[in-house]
Amino acid sequence: IPEADVRTLSNIHQIQGSKTPFAERRDIFFIGSFSHPPNSDAVLWFCRDIFPLIEVEIPELVFFIVGSNPPTDIRALASDKVRILGHVADLSPILNGCRLSVAPLRYGAGVKGKVNQSLAHGLPVVGTSVAVEGMYLEHDLSVLIADDPNSFADAVVRLYLDAELWQRLSRGGLAAMETYFSFNAARRILTNMLGA
Repeated sequence: IPEADVRTLSNIHQIQGSKTPFAERRDIFFIGSFSHPPNSDAVLWFCRDIFPLIEVEIPELVFFIVGSNPPTDIRALASDKVRILGHVADLSPILNGCRLSVAPLRYGAGVKGKVNQSLAHGLPVVGTSVAVEGMYLEHDLSVLIADDPNSFADAVVRLYLDAELWQRLSRGGLAAMETYFSFNAARRILTNMLGA
C-alpha cells in the first residue's frame, strides 16, 4: 500500500534520570519475566558462560536476577553471588542501586522494555545485538553491545570499573530514550500524525 501514511509509536517510558552517582552503586542485574523463553535462555547463558569470566576480574560482584516465575533451572543458579529475587514490586532500589543492567538475549523480537527501562533511569546497559535492535542505540555512546561470552564479559568489566564511560553511556542512553521512547516523543508522533 504505497499511499499509506505509516508512523511508528514504540514503547513509551517516563524518563526518570539517574538518582545515584556511579561511586555509590554496586552490582549488576537482569530483569525479565521467565514466562518468556528468551529470558531463561539469556540468564542461563550469562551465568554459565559469561559471569564466571567477570568474577575473575571483579570477585565481589553480585548478580541479581529479577523476574516473575523463575523455573527450576533458573532457581538452581542461586548462590552467594547469584541472587534470584523473583517478582519485585518496587524496582527503584535495583534501578537506583545497581551499577549496570545486562541484557544477554540471544533471540527474541521487538524493542526490549528491559533495556528501555534501565536507560530511562540513566542506568547503562550491556546487551547483545538482539537486545538493542531497533532502538537507535550506538555502541560506546548509549550502550555497550557484545555477542560472545568473552566480549560480553569484557564489556561488563569495562563499564563497571570506568566512571567516565559510565557517565557517557548514562547520558547517551537518556538522550536516546528522550528522543525516541519518551512521552514527549509519543506526543510528537501522534500530533504529527493527526495533523497530517
